[in-house]
Amino acid sequence: MKEQFHSQHKVLPLGPFIVDRLHTSYQYLIQNDAYSMLIDLPTLQVYDLFHQAFLSHQSFETLSFITIQHSDMTTLDVLNKVIDQGFKGTVITHEFIIRQIINLNIPIQWISIDQLDHTSFSFRAQIQFIKTRFLPYPDGFITYDHVSKTLFSAYLFSSYYKAHAVPSLDYIEKMIFQFEKAYLPSSEYIRLVMRDLEKIKLSTIYPSFGYLIDPSIALDVLEYVTKTEFFNHHLHHQKDDNPIVEINFIEIMNEFIGILAKNYPRIDVLNTFTGSPFHLDQSTVTLKKTSLVDYKLWHYFFEYIYAKKGITWLILLEPSLRFIMARFQLELPAIYRTELVKYHLEVHHLTEKQKELETTIESLRSEIESAKDHMLRDPITGLYLQGVLKEMMYKHFEHVAPKGKTRGIILIHLDQLMDINRRYGKETGNESLRNLVYTIEKGKSDFVSLFKQQGPGILAVMEDVTKEMIVKEAENYRNLISESPHFIDKVTASMAVVTCEEVNPELLVNDKVKLIFDLLEKRMALAHQRGMNELIDESYKLSEAKEGNILLVDQDLMSRNMLYRLFKRLNYEVILADSVVEAFQTIQKQKIDIVISEINLSKMDGFQLKTMLNESKIFHQIPFVMVSHNKTLENINRANTLDVDLILEKPVIPEELIGHIKRLKERSKMYDRQ
Repeated sequence: MKEQFHSQHKVLPLGPFIVDRLHTSYQYLIQNDAYSMLIDLPTLQVYDLFHQAFLSHQSFETLSFITIQHSDMTTLDVLNKVIDQGFKGTVITHEFIIRQIINLNIPIQWISIDQLDHTSFSFRAQIQFIKTRFLPYPDGFITYDHVSKTLFSAYLFSSYYKAHAVPSLDYIEKMIFQFEKAYLPSSEYIRLVMRDLEKIKLSTIYPSFGYLIDPSIALDVLEYVTKTEFFNHHLHHQKDDNPIVEINFIEIMNEFIGILAKNYPRIDVLNTFTGSPFHLDQSTVTLKKTSLVDYKLWHYFFEYIYAKKGITWLILLEPSLRFIMARFQLELPAIYRTELVKYHLEVHHLTEKQKELETTIESLRSEIESAKDHMLRDPITGLYLQGVLKEMMYKHFEHVAPKGKTRGIILIHLDQLMDINRRYGKETGNESLRNLVYTIEKGKSDFVSLFKQQGPGILAVMEDVTKEMIVKEAENYRNLISESPHFIDKVTASMAVVTCEEVNPELLVNDKVKLIFDLLEKRMALAHQRGMNELIDESYKLSEAKEGNILLVDQDLMSRNMLYRLFKRLNYEVILADSVVEAFQTIQKQKIDIVISEINLSKMDGFQLKTMLNESKIFHQIPFVMVSHNKTLENINRANTLDVDLILEKPVIPEELIGHIKRLKERSKMYDRQ
């Protein structure tokens, strides 16, 4: 199967590497502009072949991640070899392998798949890890690549491989069944995973062993594996093709013994069966042989447990018992049908229902609290919103800070965020915000709390600190962000710093809080005017003189509020009107430097407002900008006829509008001088 390309994202199969006459293994390499990831390591036996194949695509020094879904006795030896070859990235795997890495002091970064929700790695929006309990390991998982719609399925969908066989669909399915029957405990565990796979868009299946499964047969194989039936026993077929299940009762009893061994000390389980017809292996705690067969074994096993351990062990086994009975159409063991046992089970079930009800009530309470908390958090970054910070600020001003100390707030803007949104899309922009928070979290001091601004910024808050500590913290963030590898492009950040002691103590608390956030926005606006990677604090004096008066005529509240905040930050006086009549009355009462008007207004439109201004000797020279969702050829021609200076399509790009306003303002000044 050839490598898959998706723009700058590609998946490269490495292999097949012949292990023996029935086994071939594959590894897979994901490459894109942001990262590269190797899926699984080979056995030491085929490492040289793998090494040659890998180096034909890239070096280990440039590899970002290795995902280890499964392991054998040589996996950690191979990992050491890869590290020796220059790998300095991160290993992604489950807890069992991580414990081995730690115990052997292998010098590599690692992260468990259970911890990935709390990180901001560049692949997070593209790669999904799906747990596969007992397929074949308790901590097993498989990997799904959303971009290429490829499932790296480890043991699931793996098959035996015969070099000279013709791999038809029927043959591949047969080899998959034989492989899974040999390596996996039960088809029931497979079904649990298959339900998870129904939720994803799957095109290609890349298993660790055997035949690759391309898109032309993927759906057929999915359907086949979903219907697979095995429980460590064989299926024989009559002439009419109806399966007869020959049940291996010893294997079923081992399921129950395994449950007991997980819940009670190993020695207790072994001692319980000592001197009984059930001969257990001392090392594995499994049933090796018994003089009982079929239903005699089935019934007596539970009677013996009840005689030795009473109702407690029967209650523990009952859920699994019900499941296996339904699965194999087995009758209820006789001991469970006695009145005494039935009574104890009924009492147990009522107790369990009461516990479930109590748990449900507690869960509902927890969900209510969680919902409240969720409403106070930003959905993208998970940080508490600016409103929560304001409430804290009100309480802050109720007590006096220690002498020489203050509270400081740093507003942090990613300078390239808007450009990232335009070039790569909103989701990548959101990921950049998460990466910004991750970078700051990693490098911030313990006394700093982060909040999400009501806008594109992050607020870092410090309590009872000095001015010098605040500025030093801001400079540290600026350096961390500019050097961070977690962003899709190289980025910088601008900072605005305000301290509470800058505020007049005579003001009311509400006015103090409002002034602090106004200062933050004005200083950030000054930072953007000066360029990128700027840090503005009280040492920079803000100009008190207004840049001019802008009349904003719009009935769209969202657009009007956005433009209002934008020009207020740039030190303009913004006057609002929602009709042509109100706008014209405003122009007659006070000096207006620029008019920004929506075309579509109720009763009279923006063109009629411009016509009224054109008919006035006083107002016809006021620069006039039109904005609309409908920038049609007809509207453009009509605007040209009326000498409209500019027509922009909504949603307006702020930087574009600001640039035009500056030029129109300069032109207006030149006209006034003439």
